[in-house]
Amino acid sequence: MSDEKKFVETFLQLIALADDTAADQFNSTSDYGKIESLGPSLPKLDFDFPKPKQAEDGETKIAVAFKSIKPPYKFSSLVDNVPVSYSIYKLKGDLIETTPVLKEAGVEPANLKFMFKSKVLLDTSILSSLPTLENVSIMVMVSAPEAKPAAPVQAEAADADPEVSEPVVIGAATWAKIHKVLQEDLGAKAQEALEKLQSKWE
Repeated sequence: MSDEKKFVETFLQLIALADDTAADQFNSTSDYGKIESLGPSLPKLDFDFPKPKQAEDGETKIAVAFKSIKPPYKFSSLVDNVPVSYSIYKLKGDLIETTPVLKEAGVEPANLKFMFKSKVLLDTSILSSLPTLENVSIMVMVSAPEAKPAAPVQAEAADADPEVSEPVVIGAATWAKIHKVLQEDLGAKAQEALEKLQSKWE
């Protein structure tokens, strides 16, 4: 006989032990100590309940569902194989990286608020601290990131005159000094070198 069938038969036997009784005939909590027997024992049923996945390193991993209903950051996604040792802050970073609408908008972890069963999750808490690790579904509240200040642009006034550089004029006294320096280095060729410099300058 299978355990399930035995359970049902014993349960039916337990129900048939007594006729229906008026509500005022039931024992109150203060009378429970007087009860001598609870009837036949029901067999224990062994069922394999769902268990969180475990990685090769032994760390438990779970699937986390995310949902945001407020435009323009409306999305829903499922992230699988999330280690339960992850902090909420780390989870926010991973969600941004895997959600285009958040990444393209420049959203940062500080712009996200995670709600689980109507309670706000702190950035420092870890997934394993949640009341349950089965069917974890997180509501995401997204605040718009602050606009970064643009680099200052120095625009010239429309009516400003363009800068005009005045030509530099070398006087005779300056050429004489240059000639003297050239004589010290070049000797008789100083005059020729000076003339070349003057022709290029003009």
